[in-house]
Amino acid sequence: MALTRYIVMEPPGVEEERSAEALFLRDRFSVFAFLFTFLWLWRYRLWLAGAGALVLSLAFMAMEAGVPQLALPGAVLPVLLGLLVALEGPRLRAAKLAREGWRETAAIQAESRAEAEIRYYAGADPLAAAAAPPRRLLPWRAPAAIARAPGGNRFFDAMRDR
Repeated sequence: MALTRYIVMEPPGVEEERSAEALFLRDRFSVFAFLFTFLWLWRYRLWLAGAGALVLSLAFMAMEAGVPQLALPGAVLPVLLGLLVALEGPRLRAAKLAREGWRETAAIQAESRAEAEIRYYAGADPLAAAAAPPRRLLPWRAPAAIARAPGGNRFFDAMRDR
């Protein structure tokens, strides 16, 4: 099964680090948002975005019906609008919640919401455990075969003389 990213939002005014009122937003493609764009936006109380999507959908339908040369763009643009909302809808929800004072506290990869809740409330931070120590940078050296070439190479000789 594929892993899904969950964005964890904490409500405003909560002092606890991991409260029981945390909201888990599934950040993946939504078929309902693709098929019923403005209804999906209104479902999550994104009123202005939903009204904009409805106006655009009506404009695309009018464009398709009014001018025969615009039939192809009039058919493709609603699909692209639905694709945009289906892919970016969870980010729109997170932005709305952030404007209302909610805090984004984590992003968790999990197979299901239950697993995401377990990982979040257990306090496991997979990113901190996987962090590698910083690598030490070494000075650049010319490869031995180039540095010992007969007659030399002006570029590498200049680099070596530095």
